Amino acid sequence: MIQITEIPNQPSAIHRNTSHARGVDPTRPHVLVLAACAIIFYRLALHPLARVPGPKLAAISNVWHALHVRDGRMFALGKTLHKKYGPVVRVGPNEVWFDSKDAFKSIYRAGSGYEKSEFYCEAFIGID
Repeated sequence: MIQITEIPNQPSAIHRNTSHARGVDPTRPHVLVLAACAIIFYRLALHPLARVPGPKLAAISNVWHALHVRDGRMFALGKTLHKKYGPVVRVGPNEVWFDSKDAFKSIYRAGSGYEKSEFYCEAFIGID
C-alpha cells in the first residue's frame, strides 16, 4: 500500500528560524539600527582619526561634506572650521584638512609613513 503525505505550503518553524545566515534577518529594523549605531560609535570613539577635532556629523558620514560641496561653501567653510577647531580639522570619516606648512611638509615628505591622497599623486608626482 502506498502512503501519501501532504506537503505543507508554509515552511516549518525550524526552516523559518534557520533560513537566514547565522539566524539574523537583515530586513528587521532593529538590526539595521544596531549596525548604524555600531558604525557611529566606531567612527566617533575608536577610529584612528577620532581624536582629530571637527564637526561630529562630518566624522560620522561623508554626507556632511557632500552637502557643503553641493552648495559651494567648502572654501569659506574651510577657513571657518580652522578658526573654530584649529590647524587640523576632520571633515569626513577618513579625511583631514590642515592649514600649516609644517604639517604639509611632515605629511607629504618622502618616507613619512602617511598614505598619500590622489591630490598628492596628481599634483606632485604626475600619477593619474
